[in-house]
Amino acid sequence: IESHALHVYLLHLPDFLGYPSAVELARDHRAAVERGLALKRTGNRLVKLLGGRPIHPISVRVGGFSRVPRRTELEALRPELEAAAGQARETLELVLGLDVPEYEREPRLVALRHPGEYPFNDGRIVSSDAIDLRPSDWREAFHEEQHEGTNALHARTADGGVYLLGPAARVSLCAGQLHPAAAGALAAADGLAERIRRNPYWSIAARAVELIQATSEALDIVDAYRPPEAPAVTW
Repeated sequence: IESHALHVYLLHLPDFLGYPSAVELARDHRAAVERGLALKRTGNRLVKLLGGRPIHPISVRVGGFSRVPRRTELEALRPELEAAAGQARETLELVLGLDVPEYEREPRLVALRHPGEYPFNDGRIVSSDAIDLRPSDWREAFHEEQHEGTNALHARTADGGVYLLGPAARVSLCAGQLHPAAAGALAAADGLAERIRRNPYWSIAARAVELIQATSEALDIVDAYRPPEAPAVTW
C-alpha cells in the first residue's frame, strides 16, 4: 500500500501531468496528492503495527514475530482501511483518465503464481511463455550478468532475453487470484487488462488495481484475525 501509493502519486503522476515533482503537482492537484499521502500513511501504520516501526521493521524474526498485534489494535485500523479502500478505487478512476502514450509490444512477463491467493508473497515462478518453476529452480531459466559501470546485476532469461516483473506482470498473469473487489474494478474498465499487458505506460493502472487488492485483502485479514498462541514458533 505504502509503496504503490508512493509510486502512483509521487513518482508516476507528476510525469504524466507534466510536473517536475509532487510538490509542484500539489499546487494544482492538491486533493490527488493528499489522497496519495493518506494511502501511504495507512500503509505505514500497518507496517508499524506489525513490524515495530514503519521503515525497516524490527519485529520480524525467524519463525514469526517478536510481538503480534492484539485484535483490538487491528480493529482500530478498520475505519482507516475502509477509507483507504475507497481511495484506492478513486486512484484507479484517476489514472484511467490520464493521457497515456500509445505504445504496444508483446512482452515476456514473469511473476509468481499461487493456487489460493494473489501472489504478493509466495508461489511458483511462471511466465507468459510457459515457464513454470519452483523458486529454488530459478537458475534453470534465468541468469544474472555483471555490466560495466554498475554494481547492480542484470537478470536475463537463459536465452539472453529480457522480461518484465512487477505489478503489470502479476495483474496479467494472475488476474484469476485477484480479490473480487480488484477483479471487478479491472473488468469494469473496458480493455484495461490488455492495455496493462501490452503497454508499459499502463503499469500505473496495474499499481492502482493492486492498491484495491491490498486494501481489500487487509480488511479481510482484520475481520478474520485471531491472535496466535505464541508470536513465533520455536525450532
